[in-house]
Amino acid sequence: MPKFSKILILVFLVIFVSIGFVIPRFSYAQTEGTVYVCPDAESLEEINPRCQGKIILRLGEMVNGMTLITTSYEGKDYYLVLGFKNGGGAVNLPPTPNAGGPYQGDAGLPITFDASNSTDPNADPLQYRWDFENDGIWDTEWLSTSTANHIWNNDYEGVVKLEVNDGEFARTATTSVKVISPKTFKEESISELESFRDGEKKIDKKIDKIIWFINKSLNENLWLDASHLVFFEKWFEDFNEKEFEEMFDKPEWTGPKSGIVVFHYEKVAVRLMIDEIKSKKTPEKIGQVFEEVITKLVKADQLLAQVSLFDAKNTPIQNPKFKKIVDNQIEIAEKELQKAEQELTKNRLDKAIPKLAKSWLHSQLAIKLANSEVKPQT
Repeated sequence: MPKFSKILILVFLVIFVSIGFVIPRFSYAQTEGTVYVCPDAESLEEINPRCQGKIILRLGEMVNGMTLITTSYEGKDYYLVLGFKNGGGAVNLPPTPNAGGPYQGDAGLPITFDASNSTDPNADPLQYRWDFENDGIWDTEWLSTSTANHIWNNDYEGVVKLEVNDGEFARTATTSVKVISPKTFKEESISELESFRDGEKKIDKKIDKIIWFINKSLNENLWLDASHLVFFEKWFEDFNEKEFEEMFDKPEWTGPKSGIVVFHYEKVAVRLMIDEIKSKKTPEKIGQVFEEVITKLVKADQLLAQVSLFDAKNTPIQNPKFKKIVDNQIEIAEKELQKAEQELTKNRLDKAIPKLAKSWLHSQLAIKLANSEVKPQT
């Protein structure tokens, strides 16, 4: 690209001058978005269609490394020559922010917000900051990267605000986000089941029984928030890996305050629905509802296991001596999650739930060990 020491640009609405001043009035005969670049002009009088070394730029074309575009600023349209510093006239125009989206994600897991489609007419480097609740409080400092992560532990649906700064001007944009929690999947499942009570005693009785087990899994004493379960670790100090699934079917083993019984009640509810789906006596429309509910319940359990594993991986280890055993618990949790996913691909949903429970359990043990200053007694 050629270097112009003195460049004067004749523009449809405004003349940008490389030495820093603006000419408010002029005659202009072109109507198709053309400007004259006068590389050798040294005075206002020399800016004219017959100027020495004249370069003609048309919209969208590139000549000598320069491109003519149009832009809008404060309600007025301007022509802008790009290809050298500050659009050729030492004039800075504000950036155009783009917050991306709309976004949807899961409670307890990070959602990545991406402002990479934000632009600046002058190609200035941009900085970004985010207000994830749109409450007027910025949740990040100014960032040089266009992406940022945020986690909601409970359901959330609302507006996210982005601010973009080019060093002189700052502009904002908004987008929407919807976050769904494991708890909500369970509650929605109950609503779906209740809506299909039709007055037939046998069917209604079966639906009531399934709902009873799902409600047991929603006991408030088992939940820290909508995406985390209580871990009552003393019950797990001596548990036998090989006997886990057999023990898993006995909720008294875990104690009433442990979140792992959430998975137990889920498995019972899912097993009841699978049996009904296989039964020839179950009306087809009820069977379809059961299939939808099973999918939601397993999704809830899958999220609980994924959130627990994410937390385990991101919990700082207080005592470096425990790193090996923490890593071992995380590795087991990952393997159990993979096993559960294999069961899901085979459509053996009730078989996947104990493996999700086991993954959750080992992640919780990893968190407990990571937070320990001394080795727990076993």
